[in-house]
Amino acid sequence: MVLVAVALAAAAIVSDDPPSLAHSEAKGVIKERMDLMQGLKDTVKAVTPMFKGKAPYEKAKVKAAGKHIHAHAGADMTELFPKDSLQHPSDALPKIWDDWPDFTSRAKDLKSLGKDLARTAGKSAPEGVTLSPEVAKLLPATATFKKIVKTCTSCHETYRKPW
Repeated sequence: MVLVAVALAAAAIVSDDPPSLAHSEAKGVIKERMDLMQGLKDTVKAVTPMFKGKAPYEKAKVKAAGKHIHAHAGADMTELFPKDSLQHPSDALPKIWDDWPDFTSRAKDLKSLGKDLARTAGKSAPEGVTLSPEVAKLLPATATFKKIVKTCTSCHETYRKPW
């Protein structure tokens, strides 16, 4: 059941959506953060099939995904949210700055989870084998990946305009 919920959340994050068209209109720090978020989305999208049993597990790709998330979360992310940067086409809500400590805490958590994903990518994982969802959920990296998806989803639900 938990794996189904994670799969649905991951599908929501990685789906192709109309807001991506707004990137061409973005400028300055808003474009930078939209590009950063798109990069994180692409990273999650690249490894999601491995955790759903739809693609062979590749330790190097999972490790690289963790490193990418770690490198672009935390302060690297929050610095792209200067106070009141809400100009079109930003999807950011003013609530970010109303609850800045929570927002920054979530970004730090994501950074830490990225590091954990990179660290656990090769633990107990057979290289090049498509794992059943039942087996995939037993991998240490899967637990971390679920937390990453949950962190992204909850932050977007709280701090981003609904689509």
